[in-house]
Parts: sequence; C-alpha cells; structure tokens
Amino acid sequence: MATTFGAFAGFGYGALMNLYSWPFAAPGTASDAGLYWSPTLSFAESVERYATFYLATSFVHDATRAAATALLILIAGAPVLRILHRYRARAVWSSAASS
Repeated sequence: MATTFGAFAGFGYGALMNLYSWPFAAPGTASDAGLYWSPTLSFAESVERYATFYLATSFVHDATRAAATALLILIAGAPVLRILHRYRARAVWSSAASS
C-alpha cells in the first residue's frame, strides 16, 4: 500500500510542479499548438490542454520518479519501520505530572 502511495505521490508531485510554469510556458507563440494555457479557455479546455502539456513535457520524467520512489519504499520501507517501531518507546512524551 505504501509503495502504491509512493508511486502516485511521484506523479502528483510532478503534476503540481508543472502547474506553476504552465501558464507562462509559451509567451509570444504565434501558433496555437494545443498545449498552452490561454485566459479565453473554458475549464474543460484548460484541463484538456494541461493533460496534453503534461504528457508531452514531463510524463516520462514523472514515471521515472514514481518508479524510483516505489522501489525505494519497497526496499527500505520495512527496515525503516522496524527501526522506528523499536525506538518508539524512547520518543514517547510523558509529562512529570502524570507520573
């Protein structure tokens, strides 16, 4: 389950990082390539163009990030959880008033 979450998080992170630059990706472009944002687009058209932009510009990079994150969680997840479980008692906060 954590591995699947890691993979989705890799794609989600990449998609969010693209949102900040997408409106400014093609200033001064004379021809409409169907990838870029325009203030005259409807919401549905904006989503369609963003999906096209995402697939054309960063899907492969984000797929690599998602696979690497999932692989890292798969390899290191169980040992890290064991270590955290072992040291949980040391990290628990207890107030002096409750003693």
